[in-house]
Amino acid sequence: MSTTLYKRASALALFAAAVSLAGKEGYFYKLDENNEAILCTAATDVPHGLTLAVSDDGLEITGAVMGAIHGTVGVKLGAAVTDLRKALSLRADAKAESDDAAGARVLVAMPLETGAADEIIECALIDAKLIGNPVTLTSTNGTMAAALDDAAVKVEGEKIGDDVRAIYAALQANGTLA
Repeated sequence: MSTTLYKRASALALFAAAVSLAGKEGYFYKLDENNEAILCTAATDVPHGLTLAVSDDGLEITGAVMGAIHGTVGVKLGAAVTDLRKALSLRADAKAESDDAAGARVLVAMPLETGAADEIIECALIDAKLIGNPVTLTSTNGTMAAALDDAAVKVEGEKIGDDVRAIYAALQANGTLA
């Protein structure tokens, strides 16, 4: 008899919850150091998944693992969704809202219908993606008028160093670099 490594079509799994998650269906969760589910608490948390079902006591959830679920799921909204062209981003209360494309945030789903705050709408989960704060560069890209002046070259070199440090910090913040 041959062994098959294919287990299931979608990554739905049971997880113990560190605290009761009763009534938190449609909220995004992460795993703590004990691999127990807890709600996301920051807009920059990268969630492990979405709570689909919660036991009566709230201490066990069925979770849809981010990036590994086929089909659609119900996502709890923290604000009205009116534009289906915008991805949903995570909120600090573990709900989702239309992405405003500002600041550091995590994209989590694509809406398939509109809805009001505190409603659960049908969505397609995506691989959770941390979008870092934009980097504002200070160097002049070699266009400094007095580029032949030693003092100006020194200033420009310092600005380039600042730019490199800012880019490095942004890449670390979004998980591209360790």
